[in-house]
Amino acid sequence: MSFGNLETVTKKYCFISIQKKTFNGFNRLQDIYCSSSNDTESVLYYKKHHSQANPFVPFPFITMNDKLSDDSNKIIYNVKYHTGKLGLRVTANMNTLTHEHLLLGGDSNIFGIGVNDSETLTSRLAQKIKSHAIYNFGLTATGPNATLYFLQYFGLKDIIPERQKSGIFIYDFHYYLIERVVGSKEFLRWGIFQARYGLKNNGVEYLGPFNHYWLSLFYKFLDYLPFNEKLFPNLPRLSNQHFYLTAKILAEIKKEYLKQTNSKNRFIVSINPRYINPENALGMDAFVRILKKENIEVIVFNQKEILDLPAFDDGHLNQVALANYSQMIAKALNIK
Repeated sequence: MSFGNLETVTKKYCFISIQKKTFNGFNRLQDIYCSSSNDTESVLYYKKHHSQANPFVPFPFITMNDKLSDDSNKIIYNVKYHTGKLGLRVTANMNTLTHEHLLLGGDSNIFGIGVNDSETLTSRLAQKIKSHAIYNFGLTATGPNATLYFLQYFGLKDIIPERQKSGIFIYDFHYYLIERVVGSKEFLRWGIFQARYGLKNNGVEYLGPFNHYWLSLFYKFLDYLPFNEKLFPNLPRLSNQHFYLTAKILAEIKKEYLKQTNSKNRFIVSINPRYINPENALGMDAFVRILKKENIEVIVFNQKEILDLPAFDDGHLNQVALANYSQMIAKALNIK
């Protein structure tokens, strides 16, 4: 999870309260409570293990109250989250007796920012699909670079039990996730400590967190300057190399997933076209072609249907949208 620009932080044993102004102008209050007296499985895990060498630190076994409001005190949402091992969001209604899994990866829309546990995309899918145990692998404020780092550093052994090694991993992909992979100026407002990857020998290599990279630090500096939005548009401008790097990271995610589960499993990238426009459509078409060359199964959802999905004022998909989106995913996967 990303704290962004903190205004007020109160820390006590097994409790952290965070008040901040979000980057899009909303007021956020997050109260985090640990669910275990074990220091290594609590909020204090973050404090103990957070370092520049480890750009992703989970919040395992916590309860978080997340309240978002505007300056007029209108409540956007006021909900509660629960996480399990390695800080992944729990899925309500999951069939734990099945021998197959469905792993849903992505960012905060998969995690379910703004909705309760029973309203997340994975919980909605668990109501429809009983043949698979459905796991929420949504990492808030991240891109596929964080997912790859998670797989390489933590792995799935503590998430998916041995008897459920067969299954499907579907990664929900949005255009803006490419900006997170390359460390754009906008992303580095909150993602300066996240994992950075580069191309090497037809694959990718981990290069450390973004704050070890001088260009990322320069982008971060530009963001502090007055009128930076007008003077400095979001940098860098995306190029073919950035699309290629992102596709290679997804290919490496597939490789890690199959290695840690079952080589016969399905890995799917689902393209959510919510943020595709005439300016980036050609780039996304080329991106899909690269994915297919990497032998990655791709699903591209209908843009009109996606644009009809309602969102909260902060841009996250709301309860109605997630319910409808779950129907689209279940139909595309053709499993029950």
